[in-house]
Amino acid sequence: MRGRKPSPAMVVAIIALVFSVAGTGVASVAVIRSLSKKEKKQTSRIADREVKKLAPTLTVGTAKALTPPEDFHNIGTQGNPLFESGCTNLPGQDPLGYFKDHDGVVHLRGGWGTCAPSAVVFHLPPGYRVAPGTEKVFALAGNSSGAKLVLVGAGIAPGYDGAVYCETGNCVVDGVTYVPGA
Repeated sequence: MRGRKPSPAMVVAIIALVFSVAGTGVASVAVIRSLSKKEKKQTSRIADREVKKLAPTLTVGTAKALTPPEDFHNIGTQGNPLFESGCTNLPGQDPLGYFKDHDGVVHLRGGWGTCAPSAVVFHLPPGYRVAPGTEKVFALAGNSSGAKLVLVGAGIAPGYDGAVYCETGNCVVDGVTYVPGA
């Protein structure tokens, strides 16, 4: 028995069957690839309109806001930097910690005590440090007079890469924010 060539209608039917079995993802990729630049722009505009209709307040900013930022990294807890120089959390304050928000800004909270002036409290890990070769000094409100927080970038002095200390010893750092690497 000799086979016949399939008709064009049969070829189209087989292709449609393959796409239906493979899923709409394959079909949509095939369709998108065959669109002209003008048709792709038009399709994008239609999709944008539909999204705005279904979720009018959705933007990249609101999408960021819907995702929670990372948790605080509490100093002295498992997997986080350790207290150094005999420093401890300051009683009556939140535990000393830091986190990075969606915009890459680092936030500090809490306070420490039992430290000698200018003793290193802990070291920030890479990605949370100020720019290499720099120190950032913050005047701290609500602390003892003249309290200054110092964040040390890499390369200032051996053993001080990412160091955090307070010139007056004990400090509360609630509300201190900075952009790492700057």
